[in-house]
Amino acid sequence: FDPDDEALWRGFSRAVPATACVVGDDLFASDPRYVAPELAHGILLKLSQSGTLTRALDAARAAAAHGMALCVSHRSGETEDTGLCDLAVGLGARYAKIGGPRRGDRVAKYNQLLRLAETMVPVA
Repeated sequence: FDPDDEALWRGFSRAVPATACVVGDDLFASDPRYVAPELAHGILLKLSQSGTLTRALDAARAAAAHGMALCVSHRSGETEDTGLCDLAVGLGARYAKIGGPRRGDRVAKYNQLLRLAETMVPVA
């Protein structure tokens, strides 16, 4: 949907079943000023889109304050850097958008998520 068509986003988010999660990408632009829970159930967080780690963290906090899901995302032309996995786990993101494991950069991220999962201590 067009990020400027708020009525469409609002209606779609209300219409989908509770088992679905509508996540806004360009709608929120990883910017805390644009986070609006009535438009989507979650926010896609891209460091390259926000411009700074501080702004990305502010957007994540704004989403959390509204009870929205967080998805930390890779970007086109990624490297094998796995920092987004660490960020996703550190923020308690529900989702990480990495893409299918067809390239080395993506496999590196899946492997990092597996390593992080192995070190996680279950919360009782």
